[in-house]
Amino acid sequence: MYIFKLINLNFMFNNINHKYSKLKLKLILIFIFIFIFILCAFQKIEGIEAQKSLAICTLFQNESKYLPEWIEFHENQGVSHFFLYNHFCTENWQDI
Repeated sequence: MYIFKLINLNFMFNNINHKYSKLKLKLILIFIFIFIFILCAFQKIEGIEAQKSLAICTLFQNESKYLPEWIEFHENQGVSHFFLYNHFCTENWQDI
Protein backbone atom coordinates (compact mmCIF):
# COMPACT_ATOMS: atom_id res chain seq x y z
CA MET A 1 0.00 0.00 0.00
CA TYR A 2 1.30 3.41 -0.89
CA ILE A 3 0.28 6.52 0.95
CA PHE A 4 0.95 9.87 -0.61
CA LYS A 5 0.74 13.15 1.22
CA LEU A 6 -1.02 15.85 -0.74
CA ILE A 7 1.20 18.85 -1.24
CA ASN A 8 -0.13 22.39 -1.20
CA LEU A 9 1.14 23.91 -4.43
CA ASN A 10 -0.71 27.21 -4.24
CA PHE A 11 2.56 29.10 -4.02
CA MET A 12 3.29 28.05 -7.61
CA PHE A 13 -0.01 29.39 -8.89
CA ASN A 14 0.06 32.80 -7.22
CA ASN A 15 2.43 34.29 -9.80
CA ILE A 16 0.51 32.96 -12.82
CA ASN A 17 -2.17 35.34 -14.06
CA HIS A 18 -3.51 33.57 -17.10
CA LYS A 19 -6.42 31.26 -16.28
CA TYR A 20 -5.51 28.56 -18.81
CA SER A 21 -1.87 28.55 -17.76
CA LYS A 22 -2.89 27.72 -14.19
CA LEU A 23 -5.13 24.93 -15.43
CA LYS A 24 -2.39 23.59 -17.68
CA LEU A 25 0.13 23.58 -14.82
CA LYS A 26 -2.34 21.84 -12.50
CA LEU A 27 -3.03 19.13 -15.09
CA ILE A 28 0.67 18.58 -15.68
CA LEU A 29 1.27 18.20 -11.94
CA ILE A 30 -1.65 15.78 -11.61
CA PHE A 31 -0.27 13.62 -14.42
CA ILE A 32 3.19 13.67 -12.83
CA PHE A 33 1.75 12.47 -9.50
CA ILE A 34 -0.26 9.75 -11.25
CA PHE A 35 2.83 8.63 -13.17
CA ILE A 36 4.89 8.47 -9.96
CA PHE A 37 2.12 6.50 -8.24
CA ILE A 38 1.99 3.98 -11.10
CA LEU A 39 5.77 3.57 -11.04
CA CYS A 40 5.76 2.98 -7.30
CA ALA A 41 2.83 0.57 -7.47
CA PHE A 42 4.38 -1.66 -10.13
CA GLN A 43 8.00 -1.44 -9.07
CA LYS A 44 9.42 -4.81 -8.12
CA ILE A 45 11.83 -4.79 -5.21
CA GLU A 46 14.19 -7.74 -5.39
CA GLY A 47 14.95 -9.76 -2.29
CA ILE A 48 11.75 -8.81 -0.48
CA GLU A 49 8.91 -11.28 -0.41
CA ALA A 50 5.39 -10.28 0.44
CA GLN A 51 4.32 -11.30 3.90
CA LYS A 52 0.77 -12.49 4.19
CA SER A 53 -0.32 -10.93 7.42
CA LEU A 54 -3.26 -8.92 8.55
CA ALA A 55 -3.26 -6.17 11.17
CA ILE A 56 -5.99 -4.23 12.93
CA CYS A 57 -5.65 -0.72 14.29
CA THR A 58 -8.46 0.59 16.48
CA LEU A 59 -9.39 2.75 19.45
CA PHE A 60 -11.10 1.50 22.57
CA GLN A 61 -12.74 3.25 25.49
CA ASN A 62 -14.38 1.54 28.48
CA GLU A 63 -14.72 -1.77 26.64
CA SER A 64 -12.09 -3.77 28.49
CA LYS A 65 -14.41 -6.64 29.42
CA TYR A 66 -15.04 -7.30 25.70
CA LEU A 67 -11.42 -7.01 24.52
CA PRO A 68 -10.30 -10.63 25.15
CA GLU A 69 -13.28 -12.02 23.22
CA TRP A 70 -12.80 -9.45 20.45
CA ILE A 71 -9.09 -10.26 20.11
CA GLU A 72 -9.73 -14.02 20.13
CA PHE A 73 -12.39 -13.68 17.42
CA HIS A 74 -10.11 -11.67 15.16
CA GLU A 75 -7.17 -14.03 15.76
CA ASN A 76 -9.39 -16.86 14.50
CA GLN A 77 -10.16 -14.76 11.42
CA GLY A 78 -6.43 -14.49 10.64
CA VAL A 79 -5.33 -11.23 12.24
CA SER A 80 -1.73 -11.46 13.39
CA HIS A 81 -1.03 -7.93 14.68
CA PHE A 82 -3.18 -5.72 16.87
CA PHE A 83 -2.62 -2.01 17.41
CA LEU A 84 -5.02 -0.95 20.15
CA TYR A 85 -5.08 2.64 21.29
CA ASN A 86 -6.57 3.62 24.63
CA HIS A 87 -8.97 6.55 24.23
CA PHE A 88 -9.21 7.81 27.82
CA CYS A 89 -10.43 4.49 29.19
CA THR A 90 -11.41 4.70 32.87
CA GLU A 91 -11.53 0.92 33.40
CA ASN A 92 -8.60 -1.26 34.44
CA TRP A 93 -7.56 -2.28 30.92
CA GLN A 94 -3.88 -3.07 31.74
CA ASP A 95 -4.78 -6.45 33.26
CA ILE A 96 -6.02 -7.82 29.95
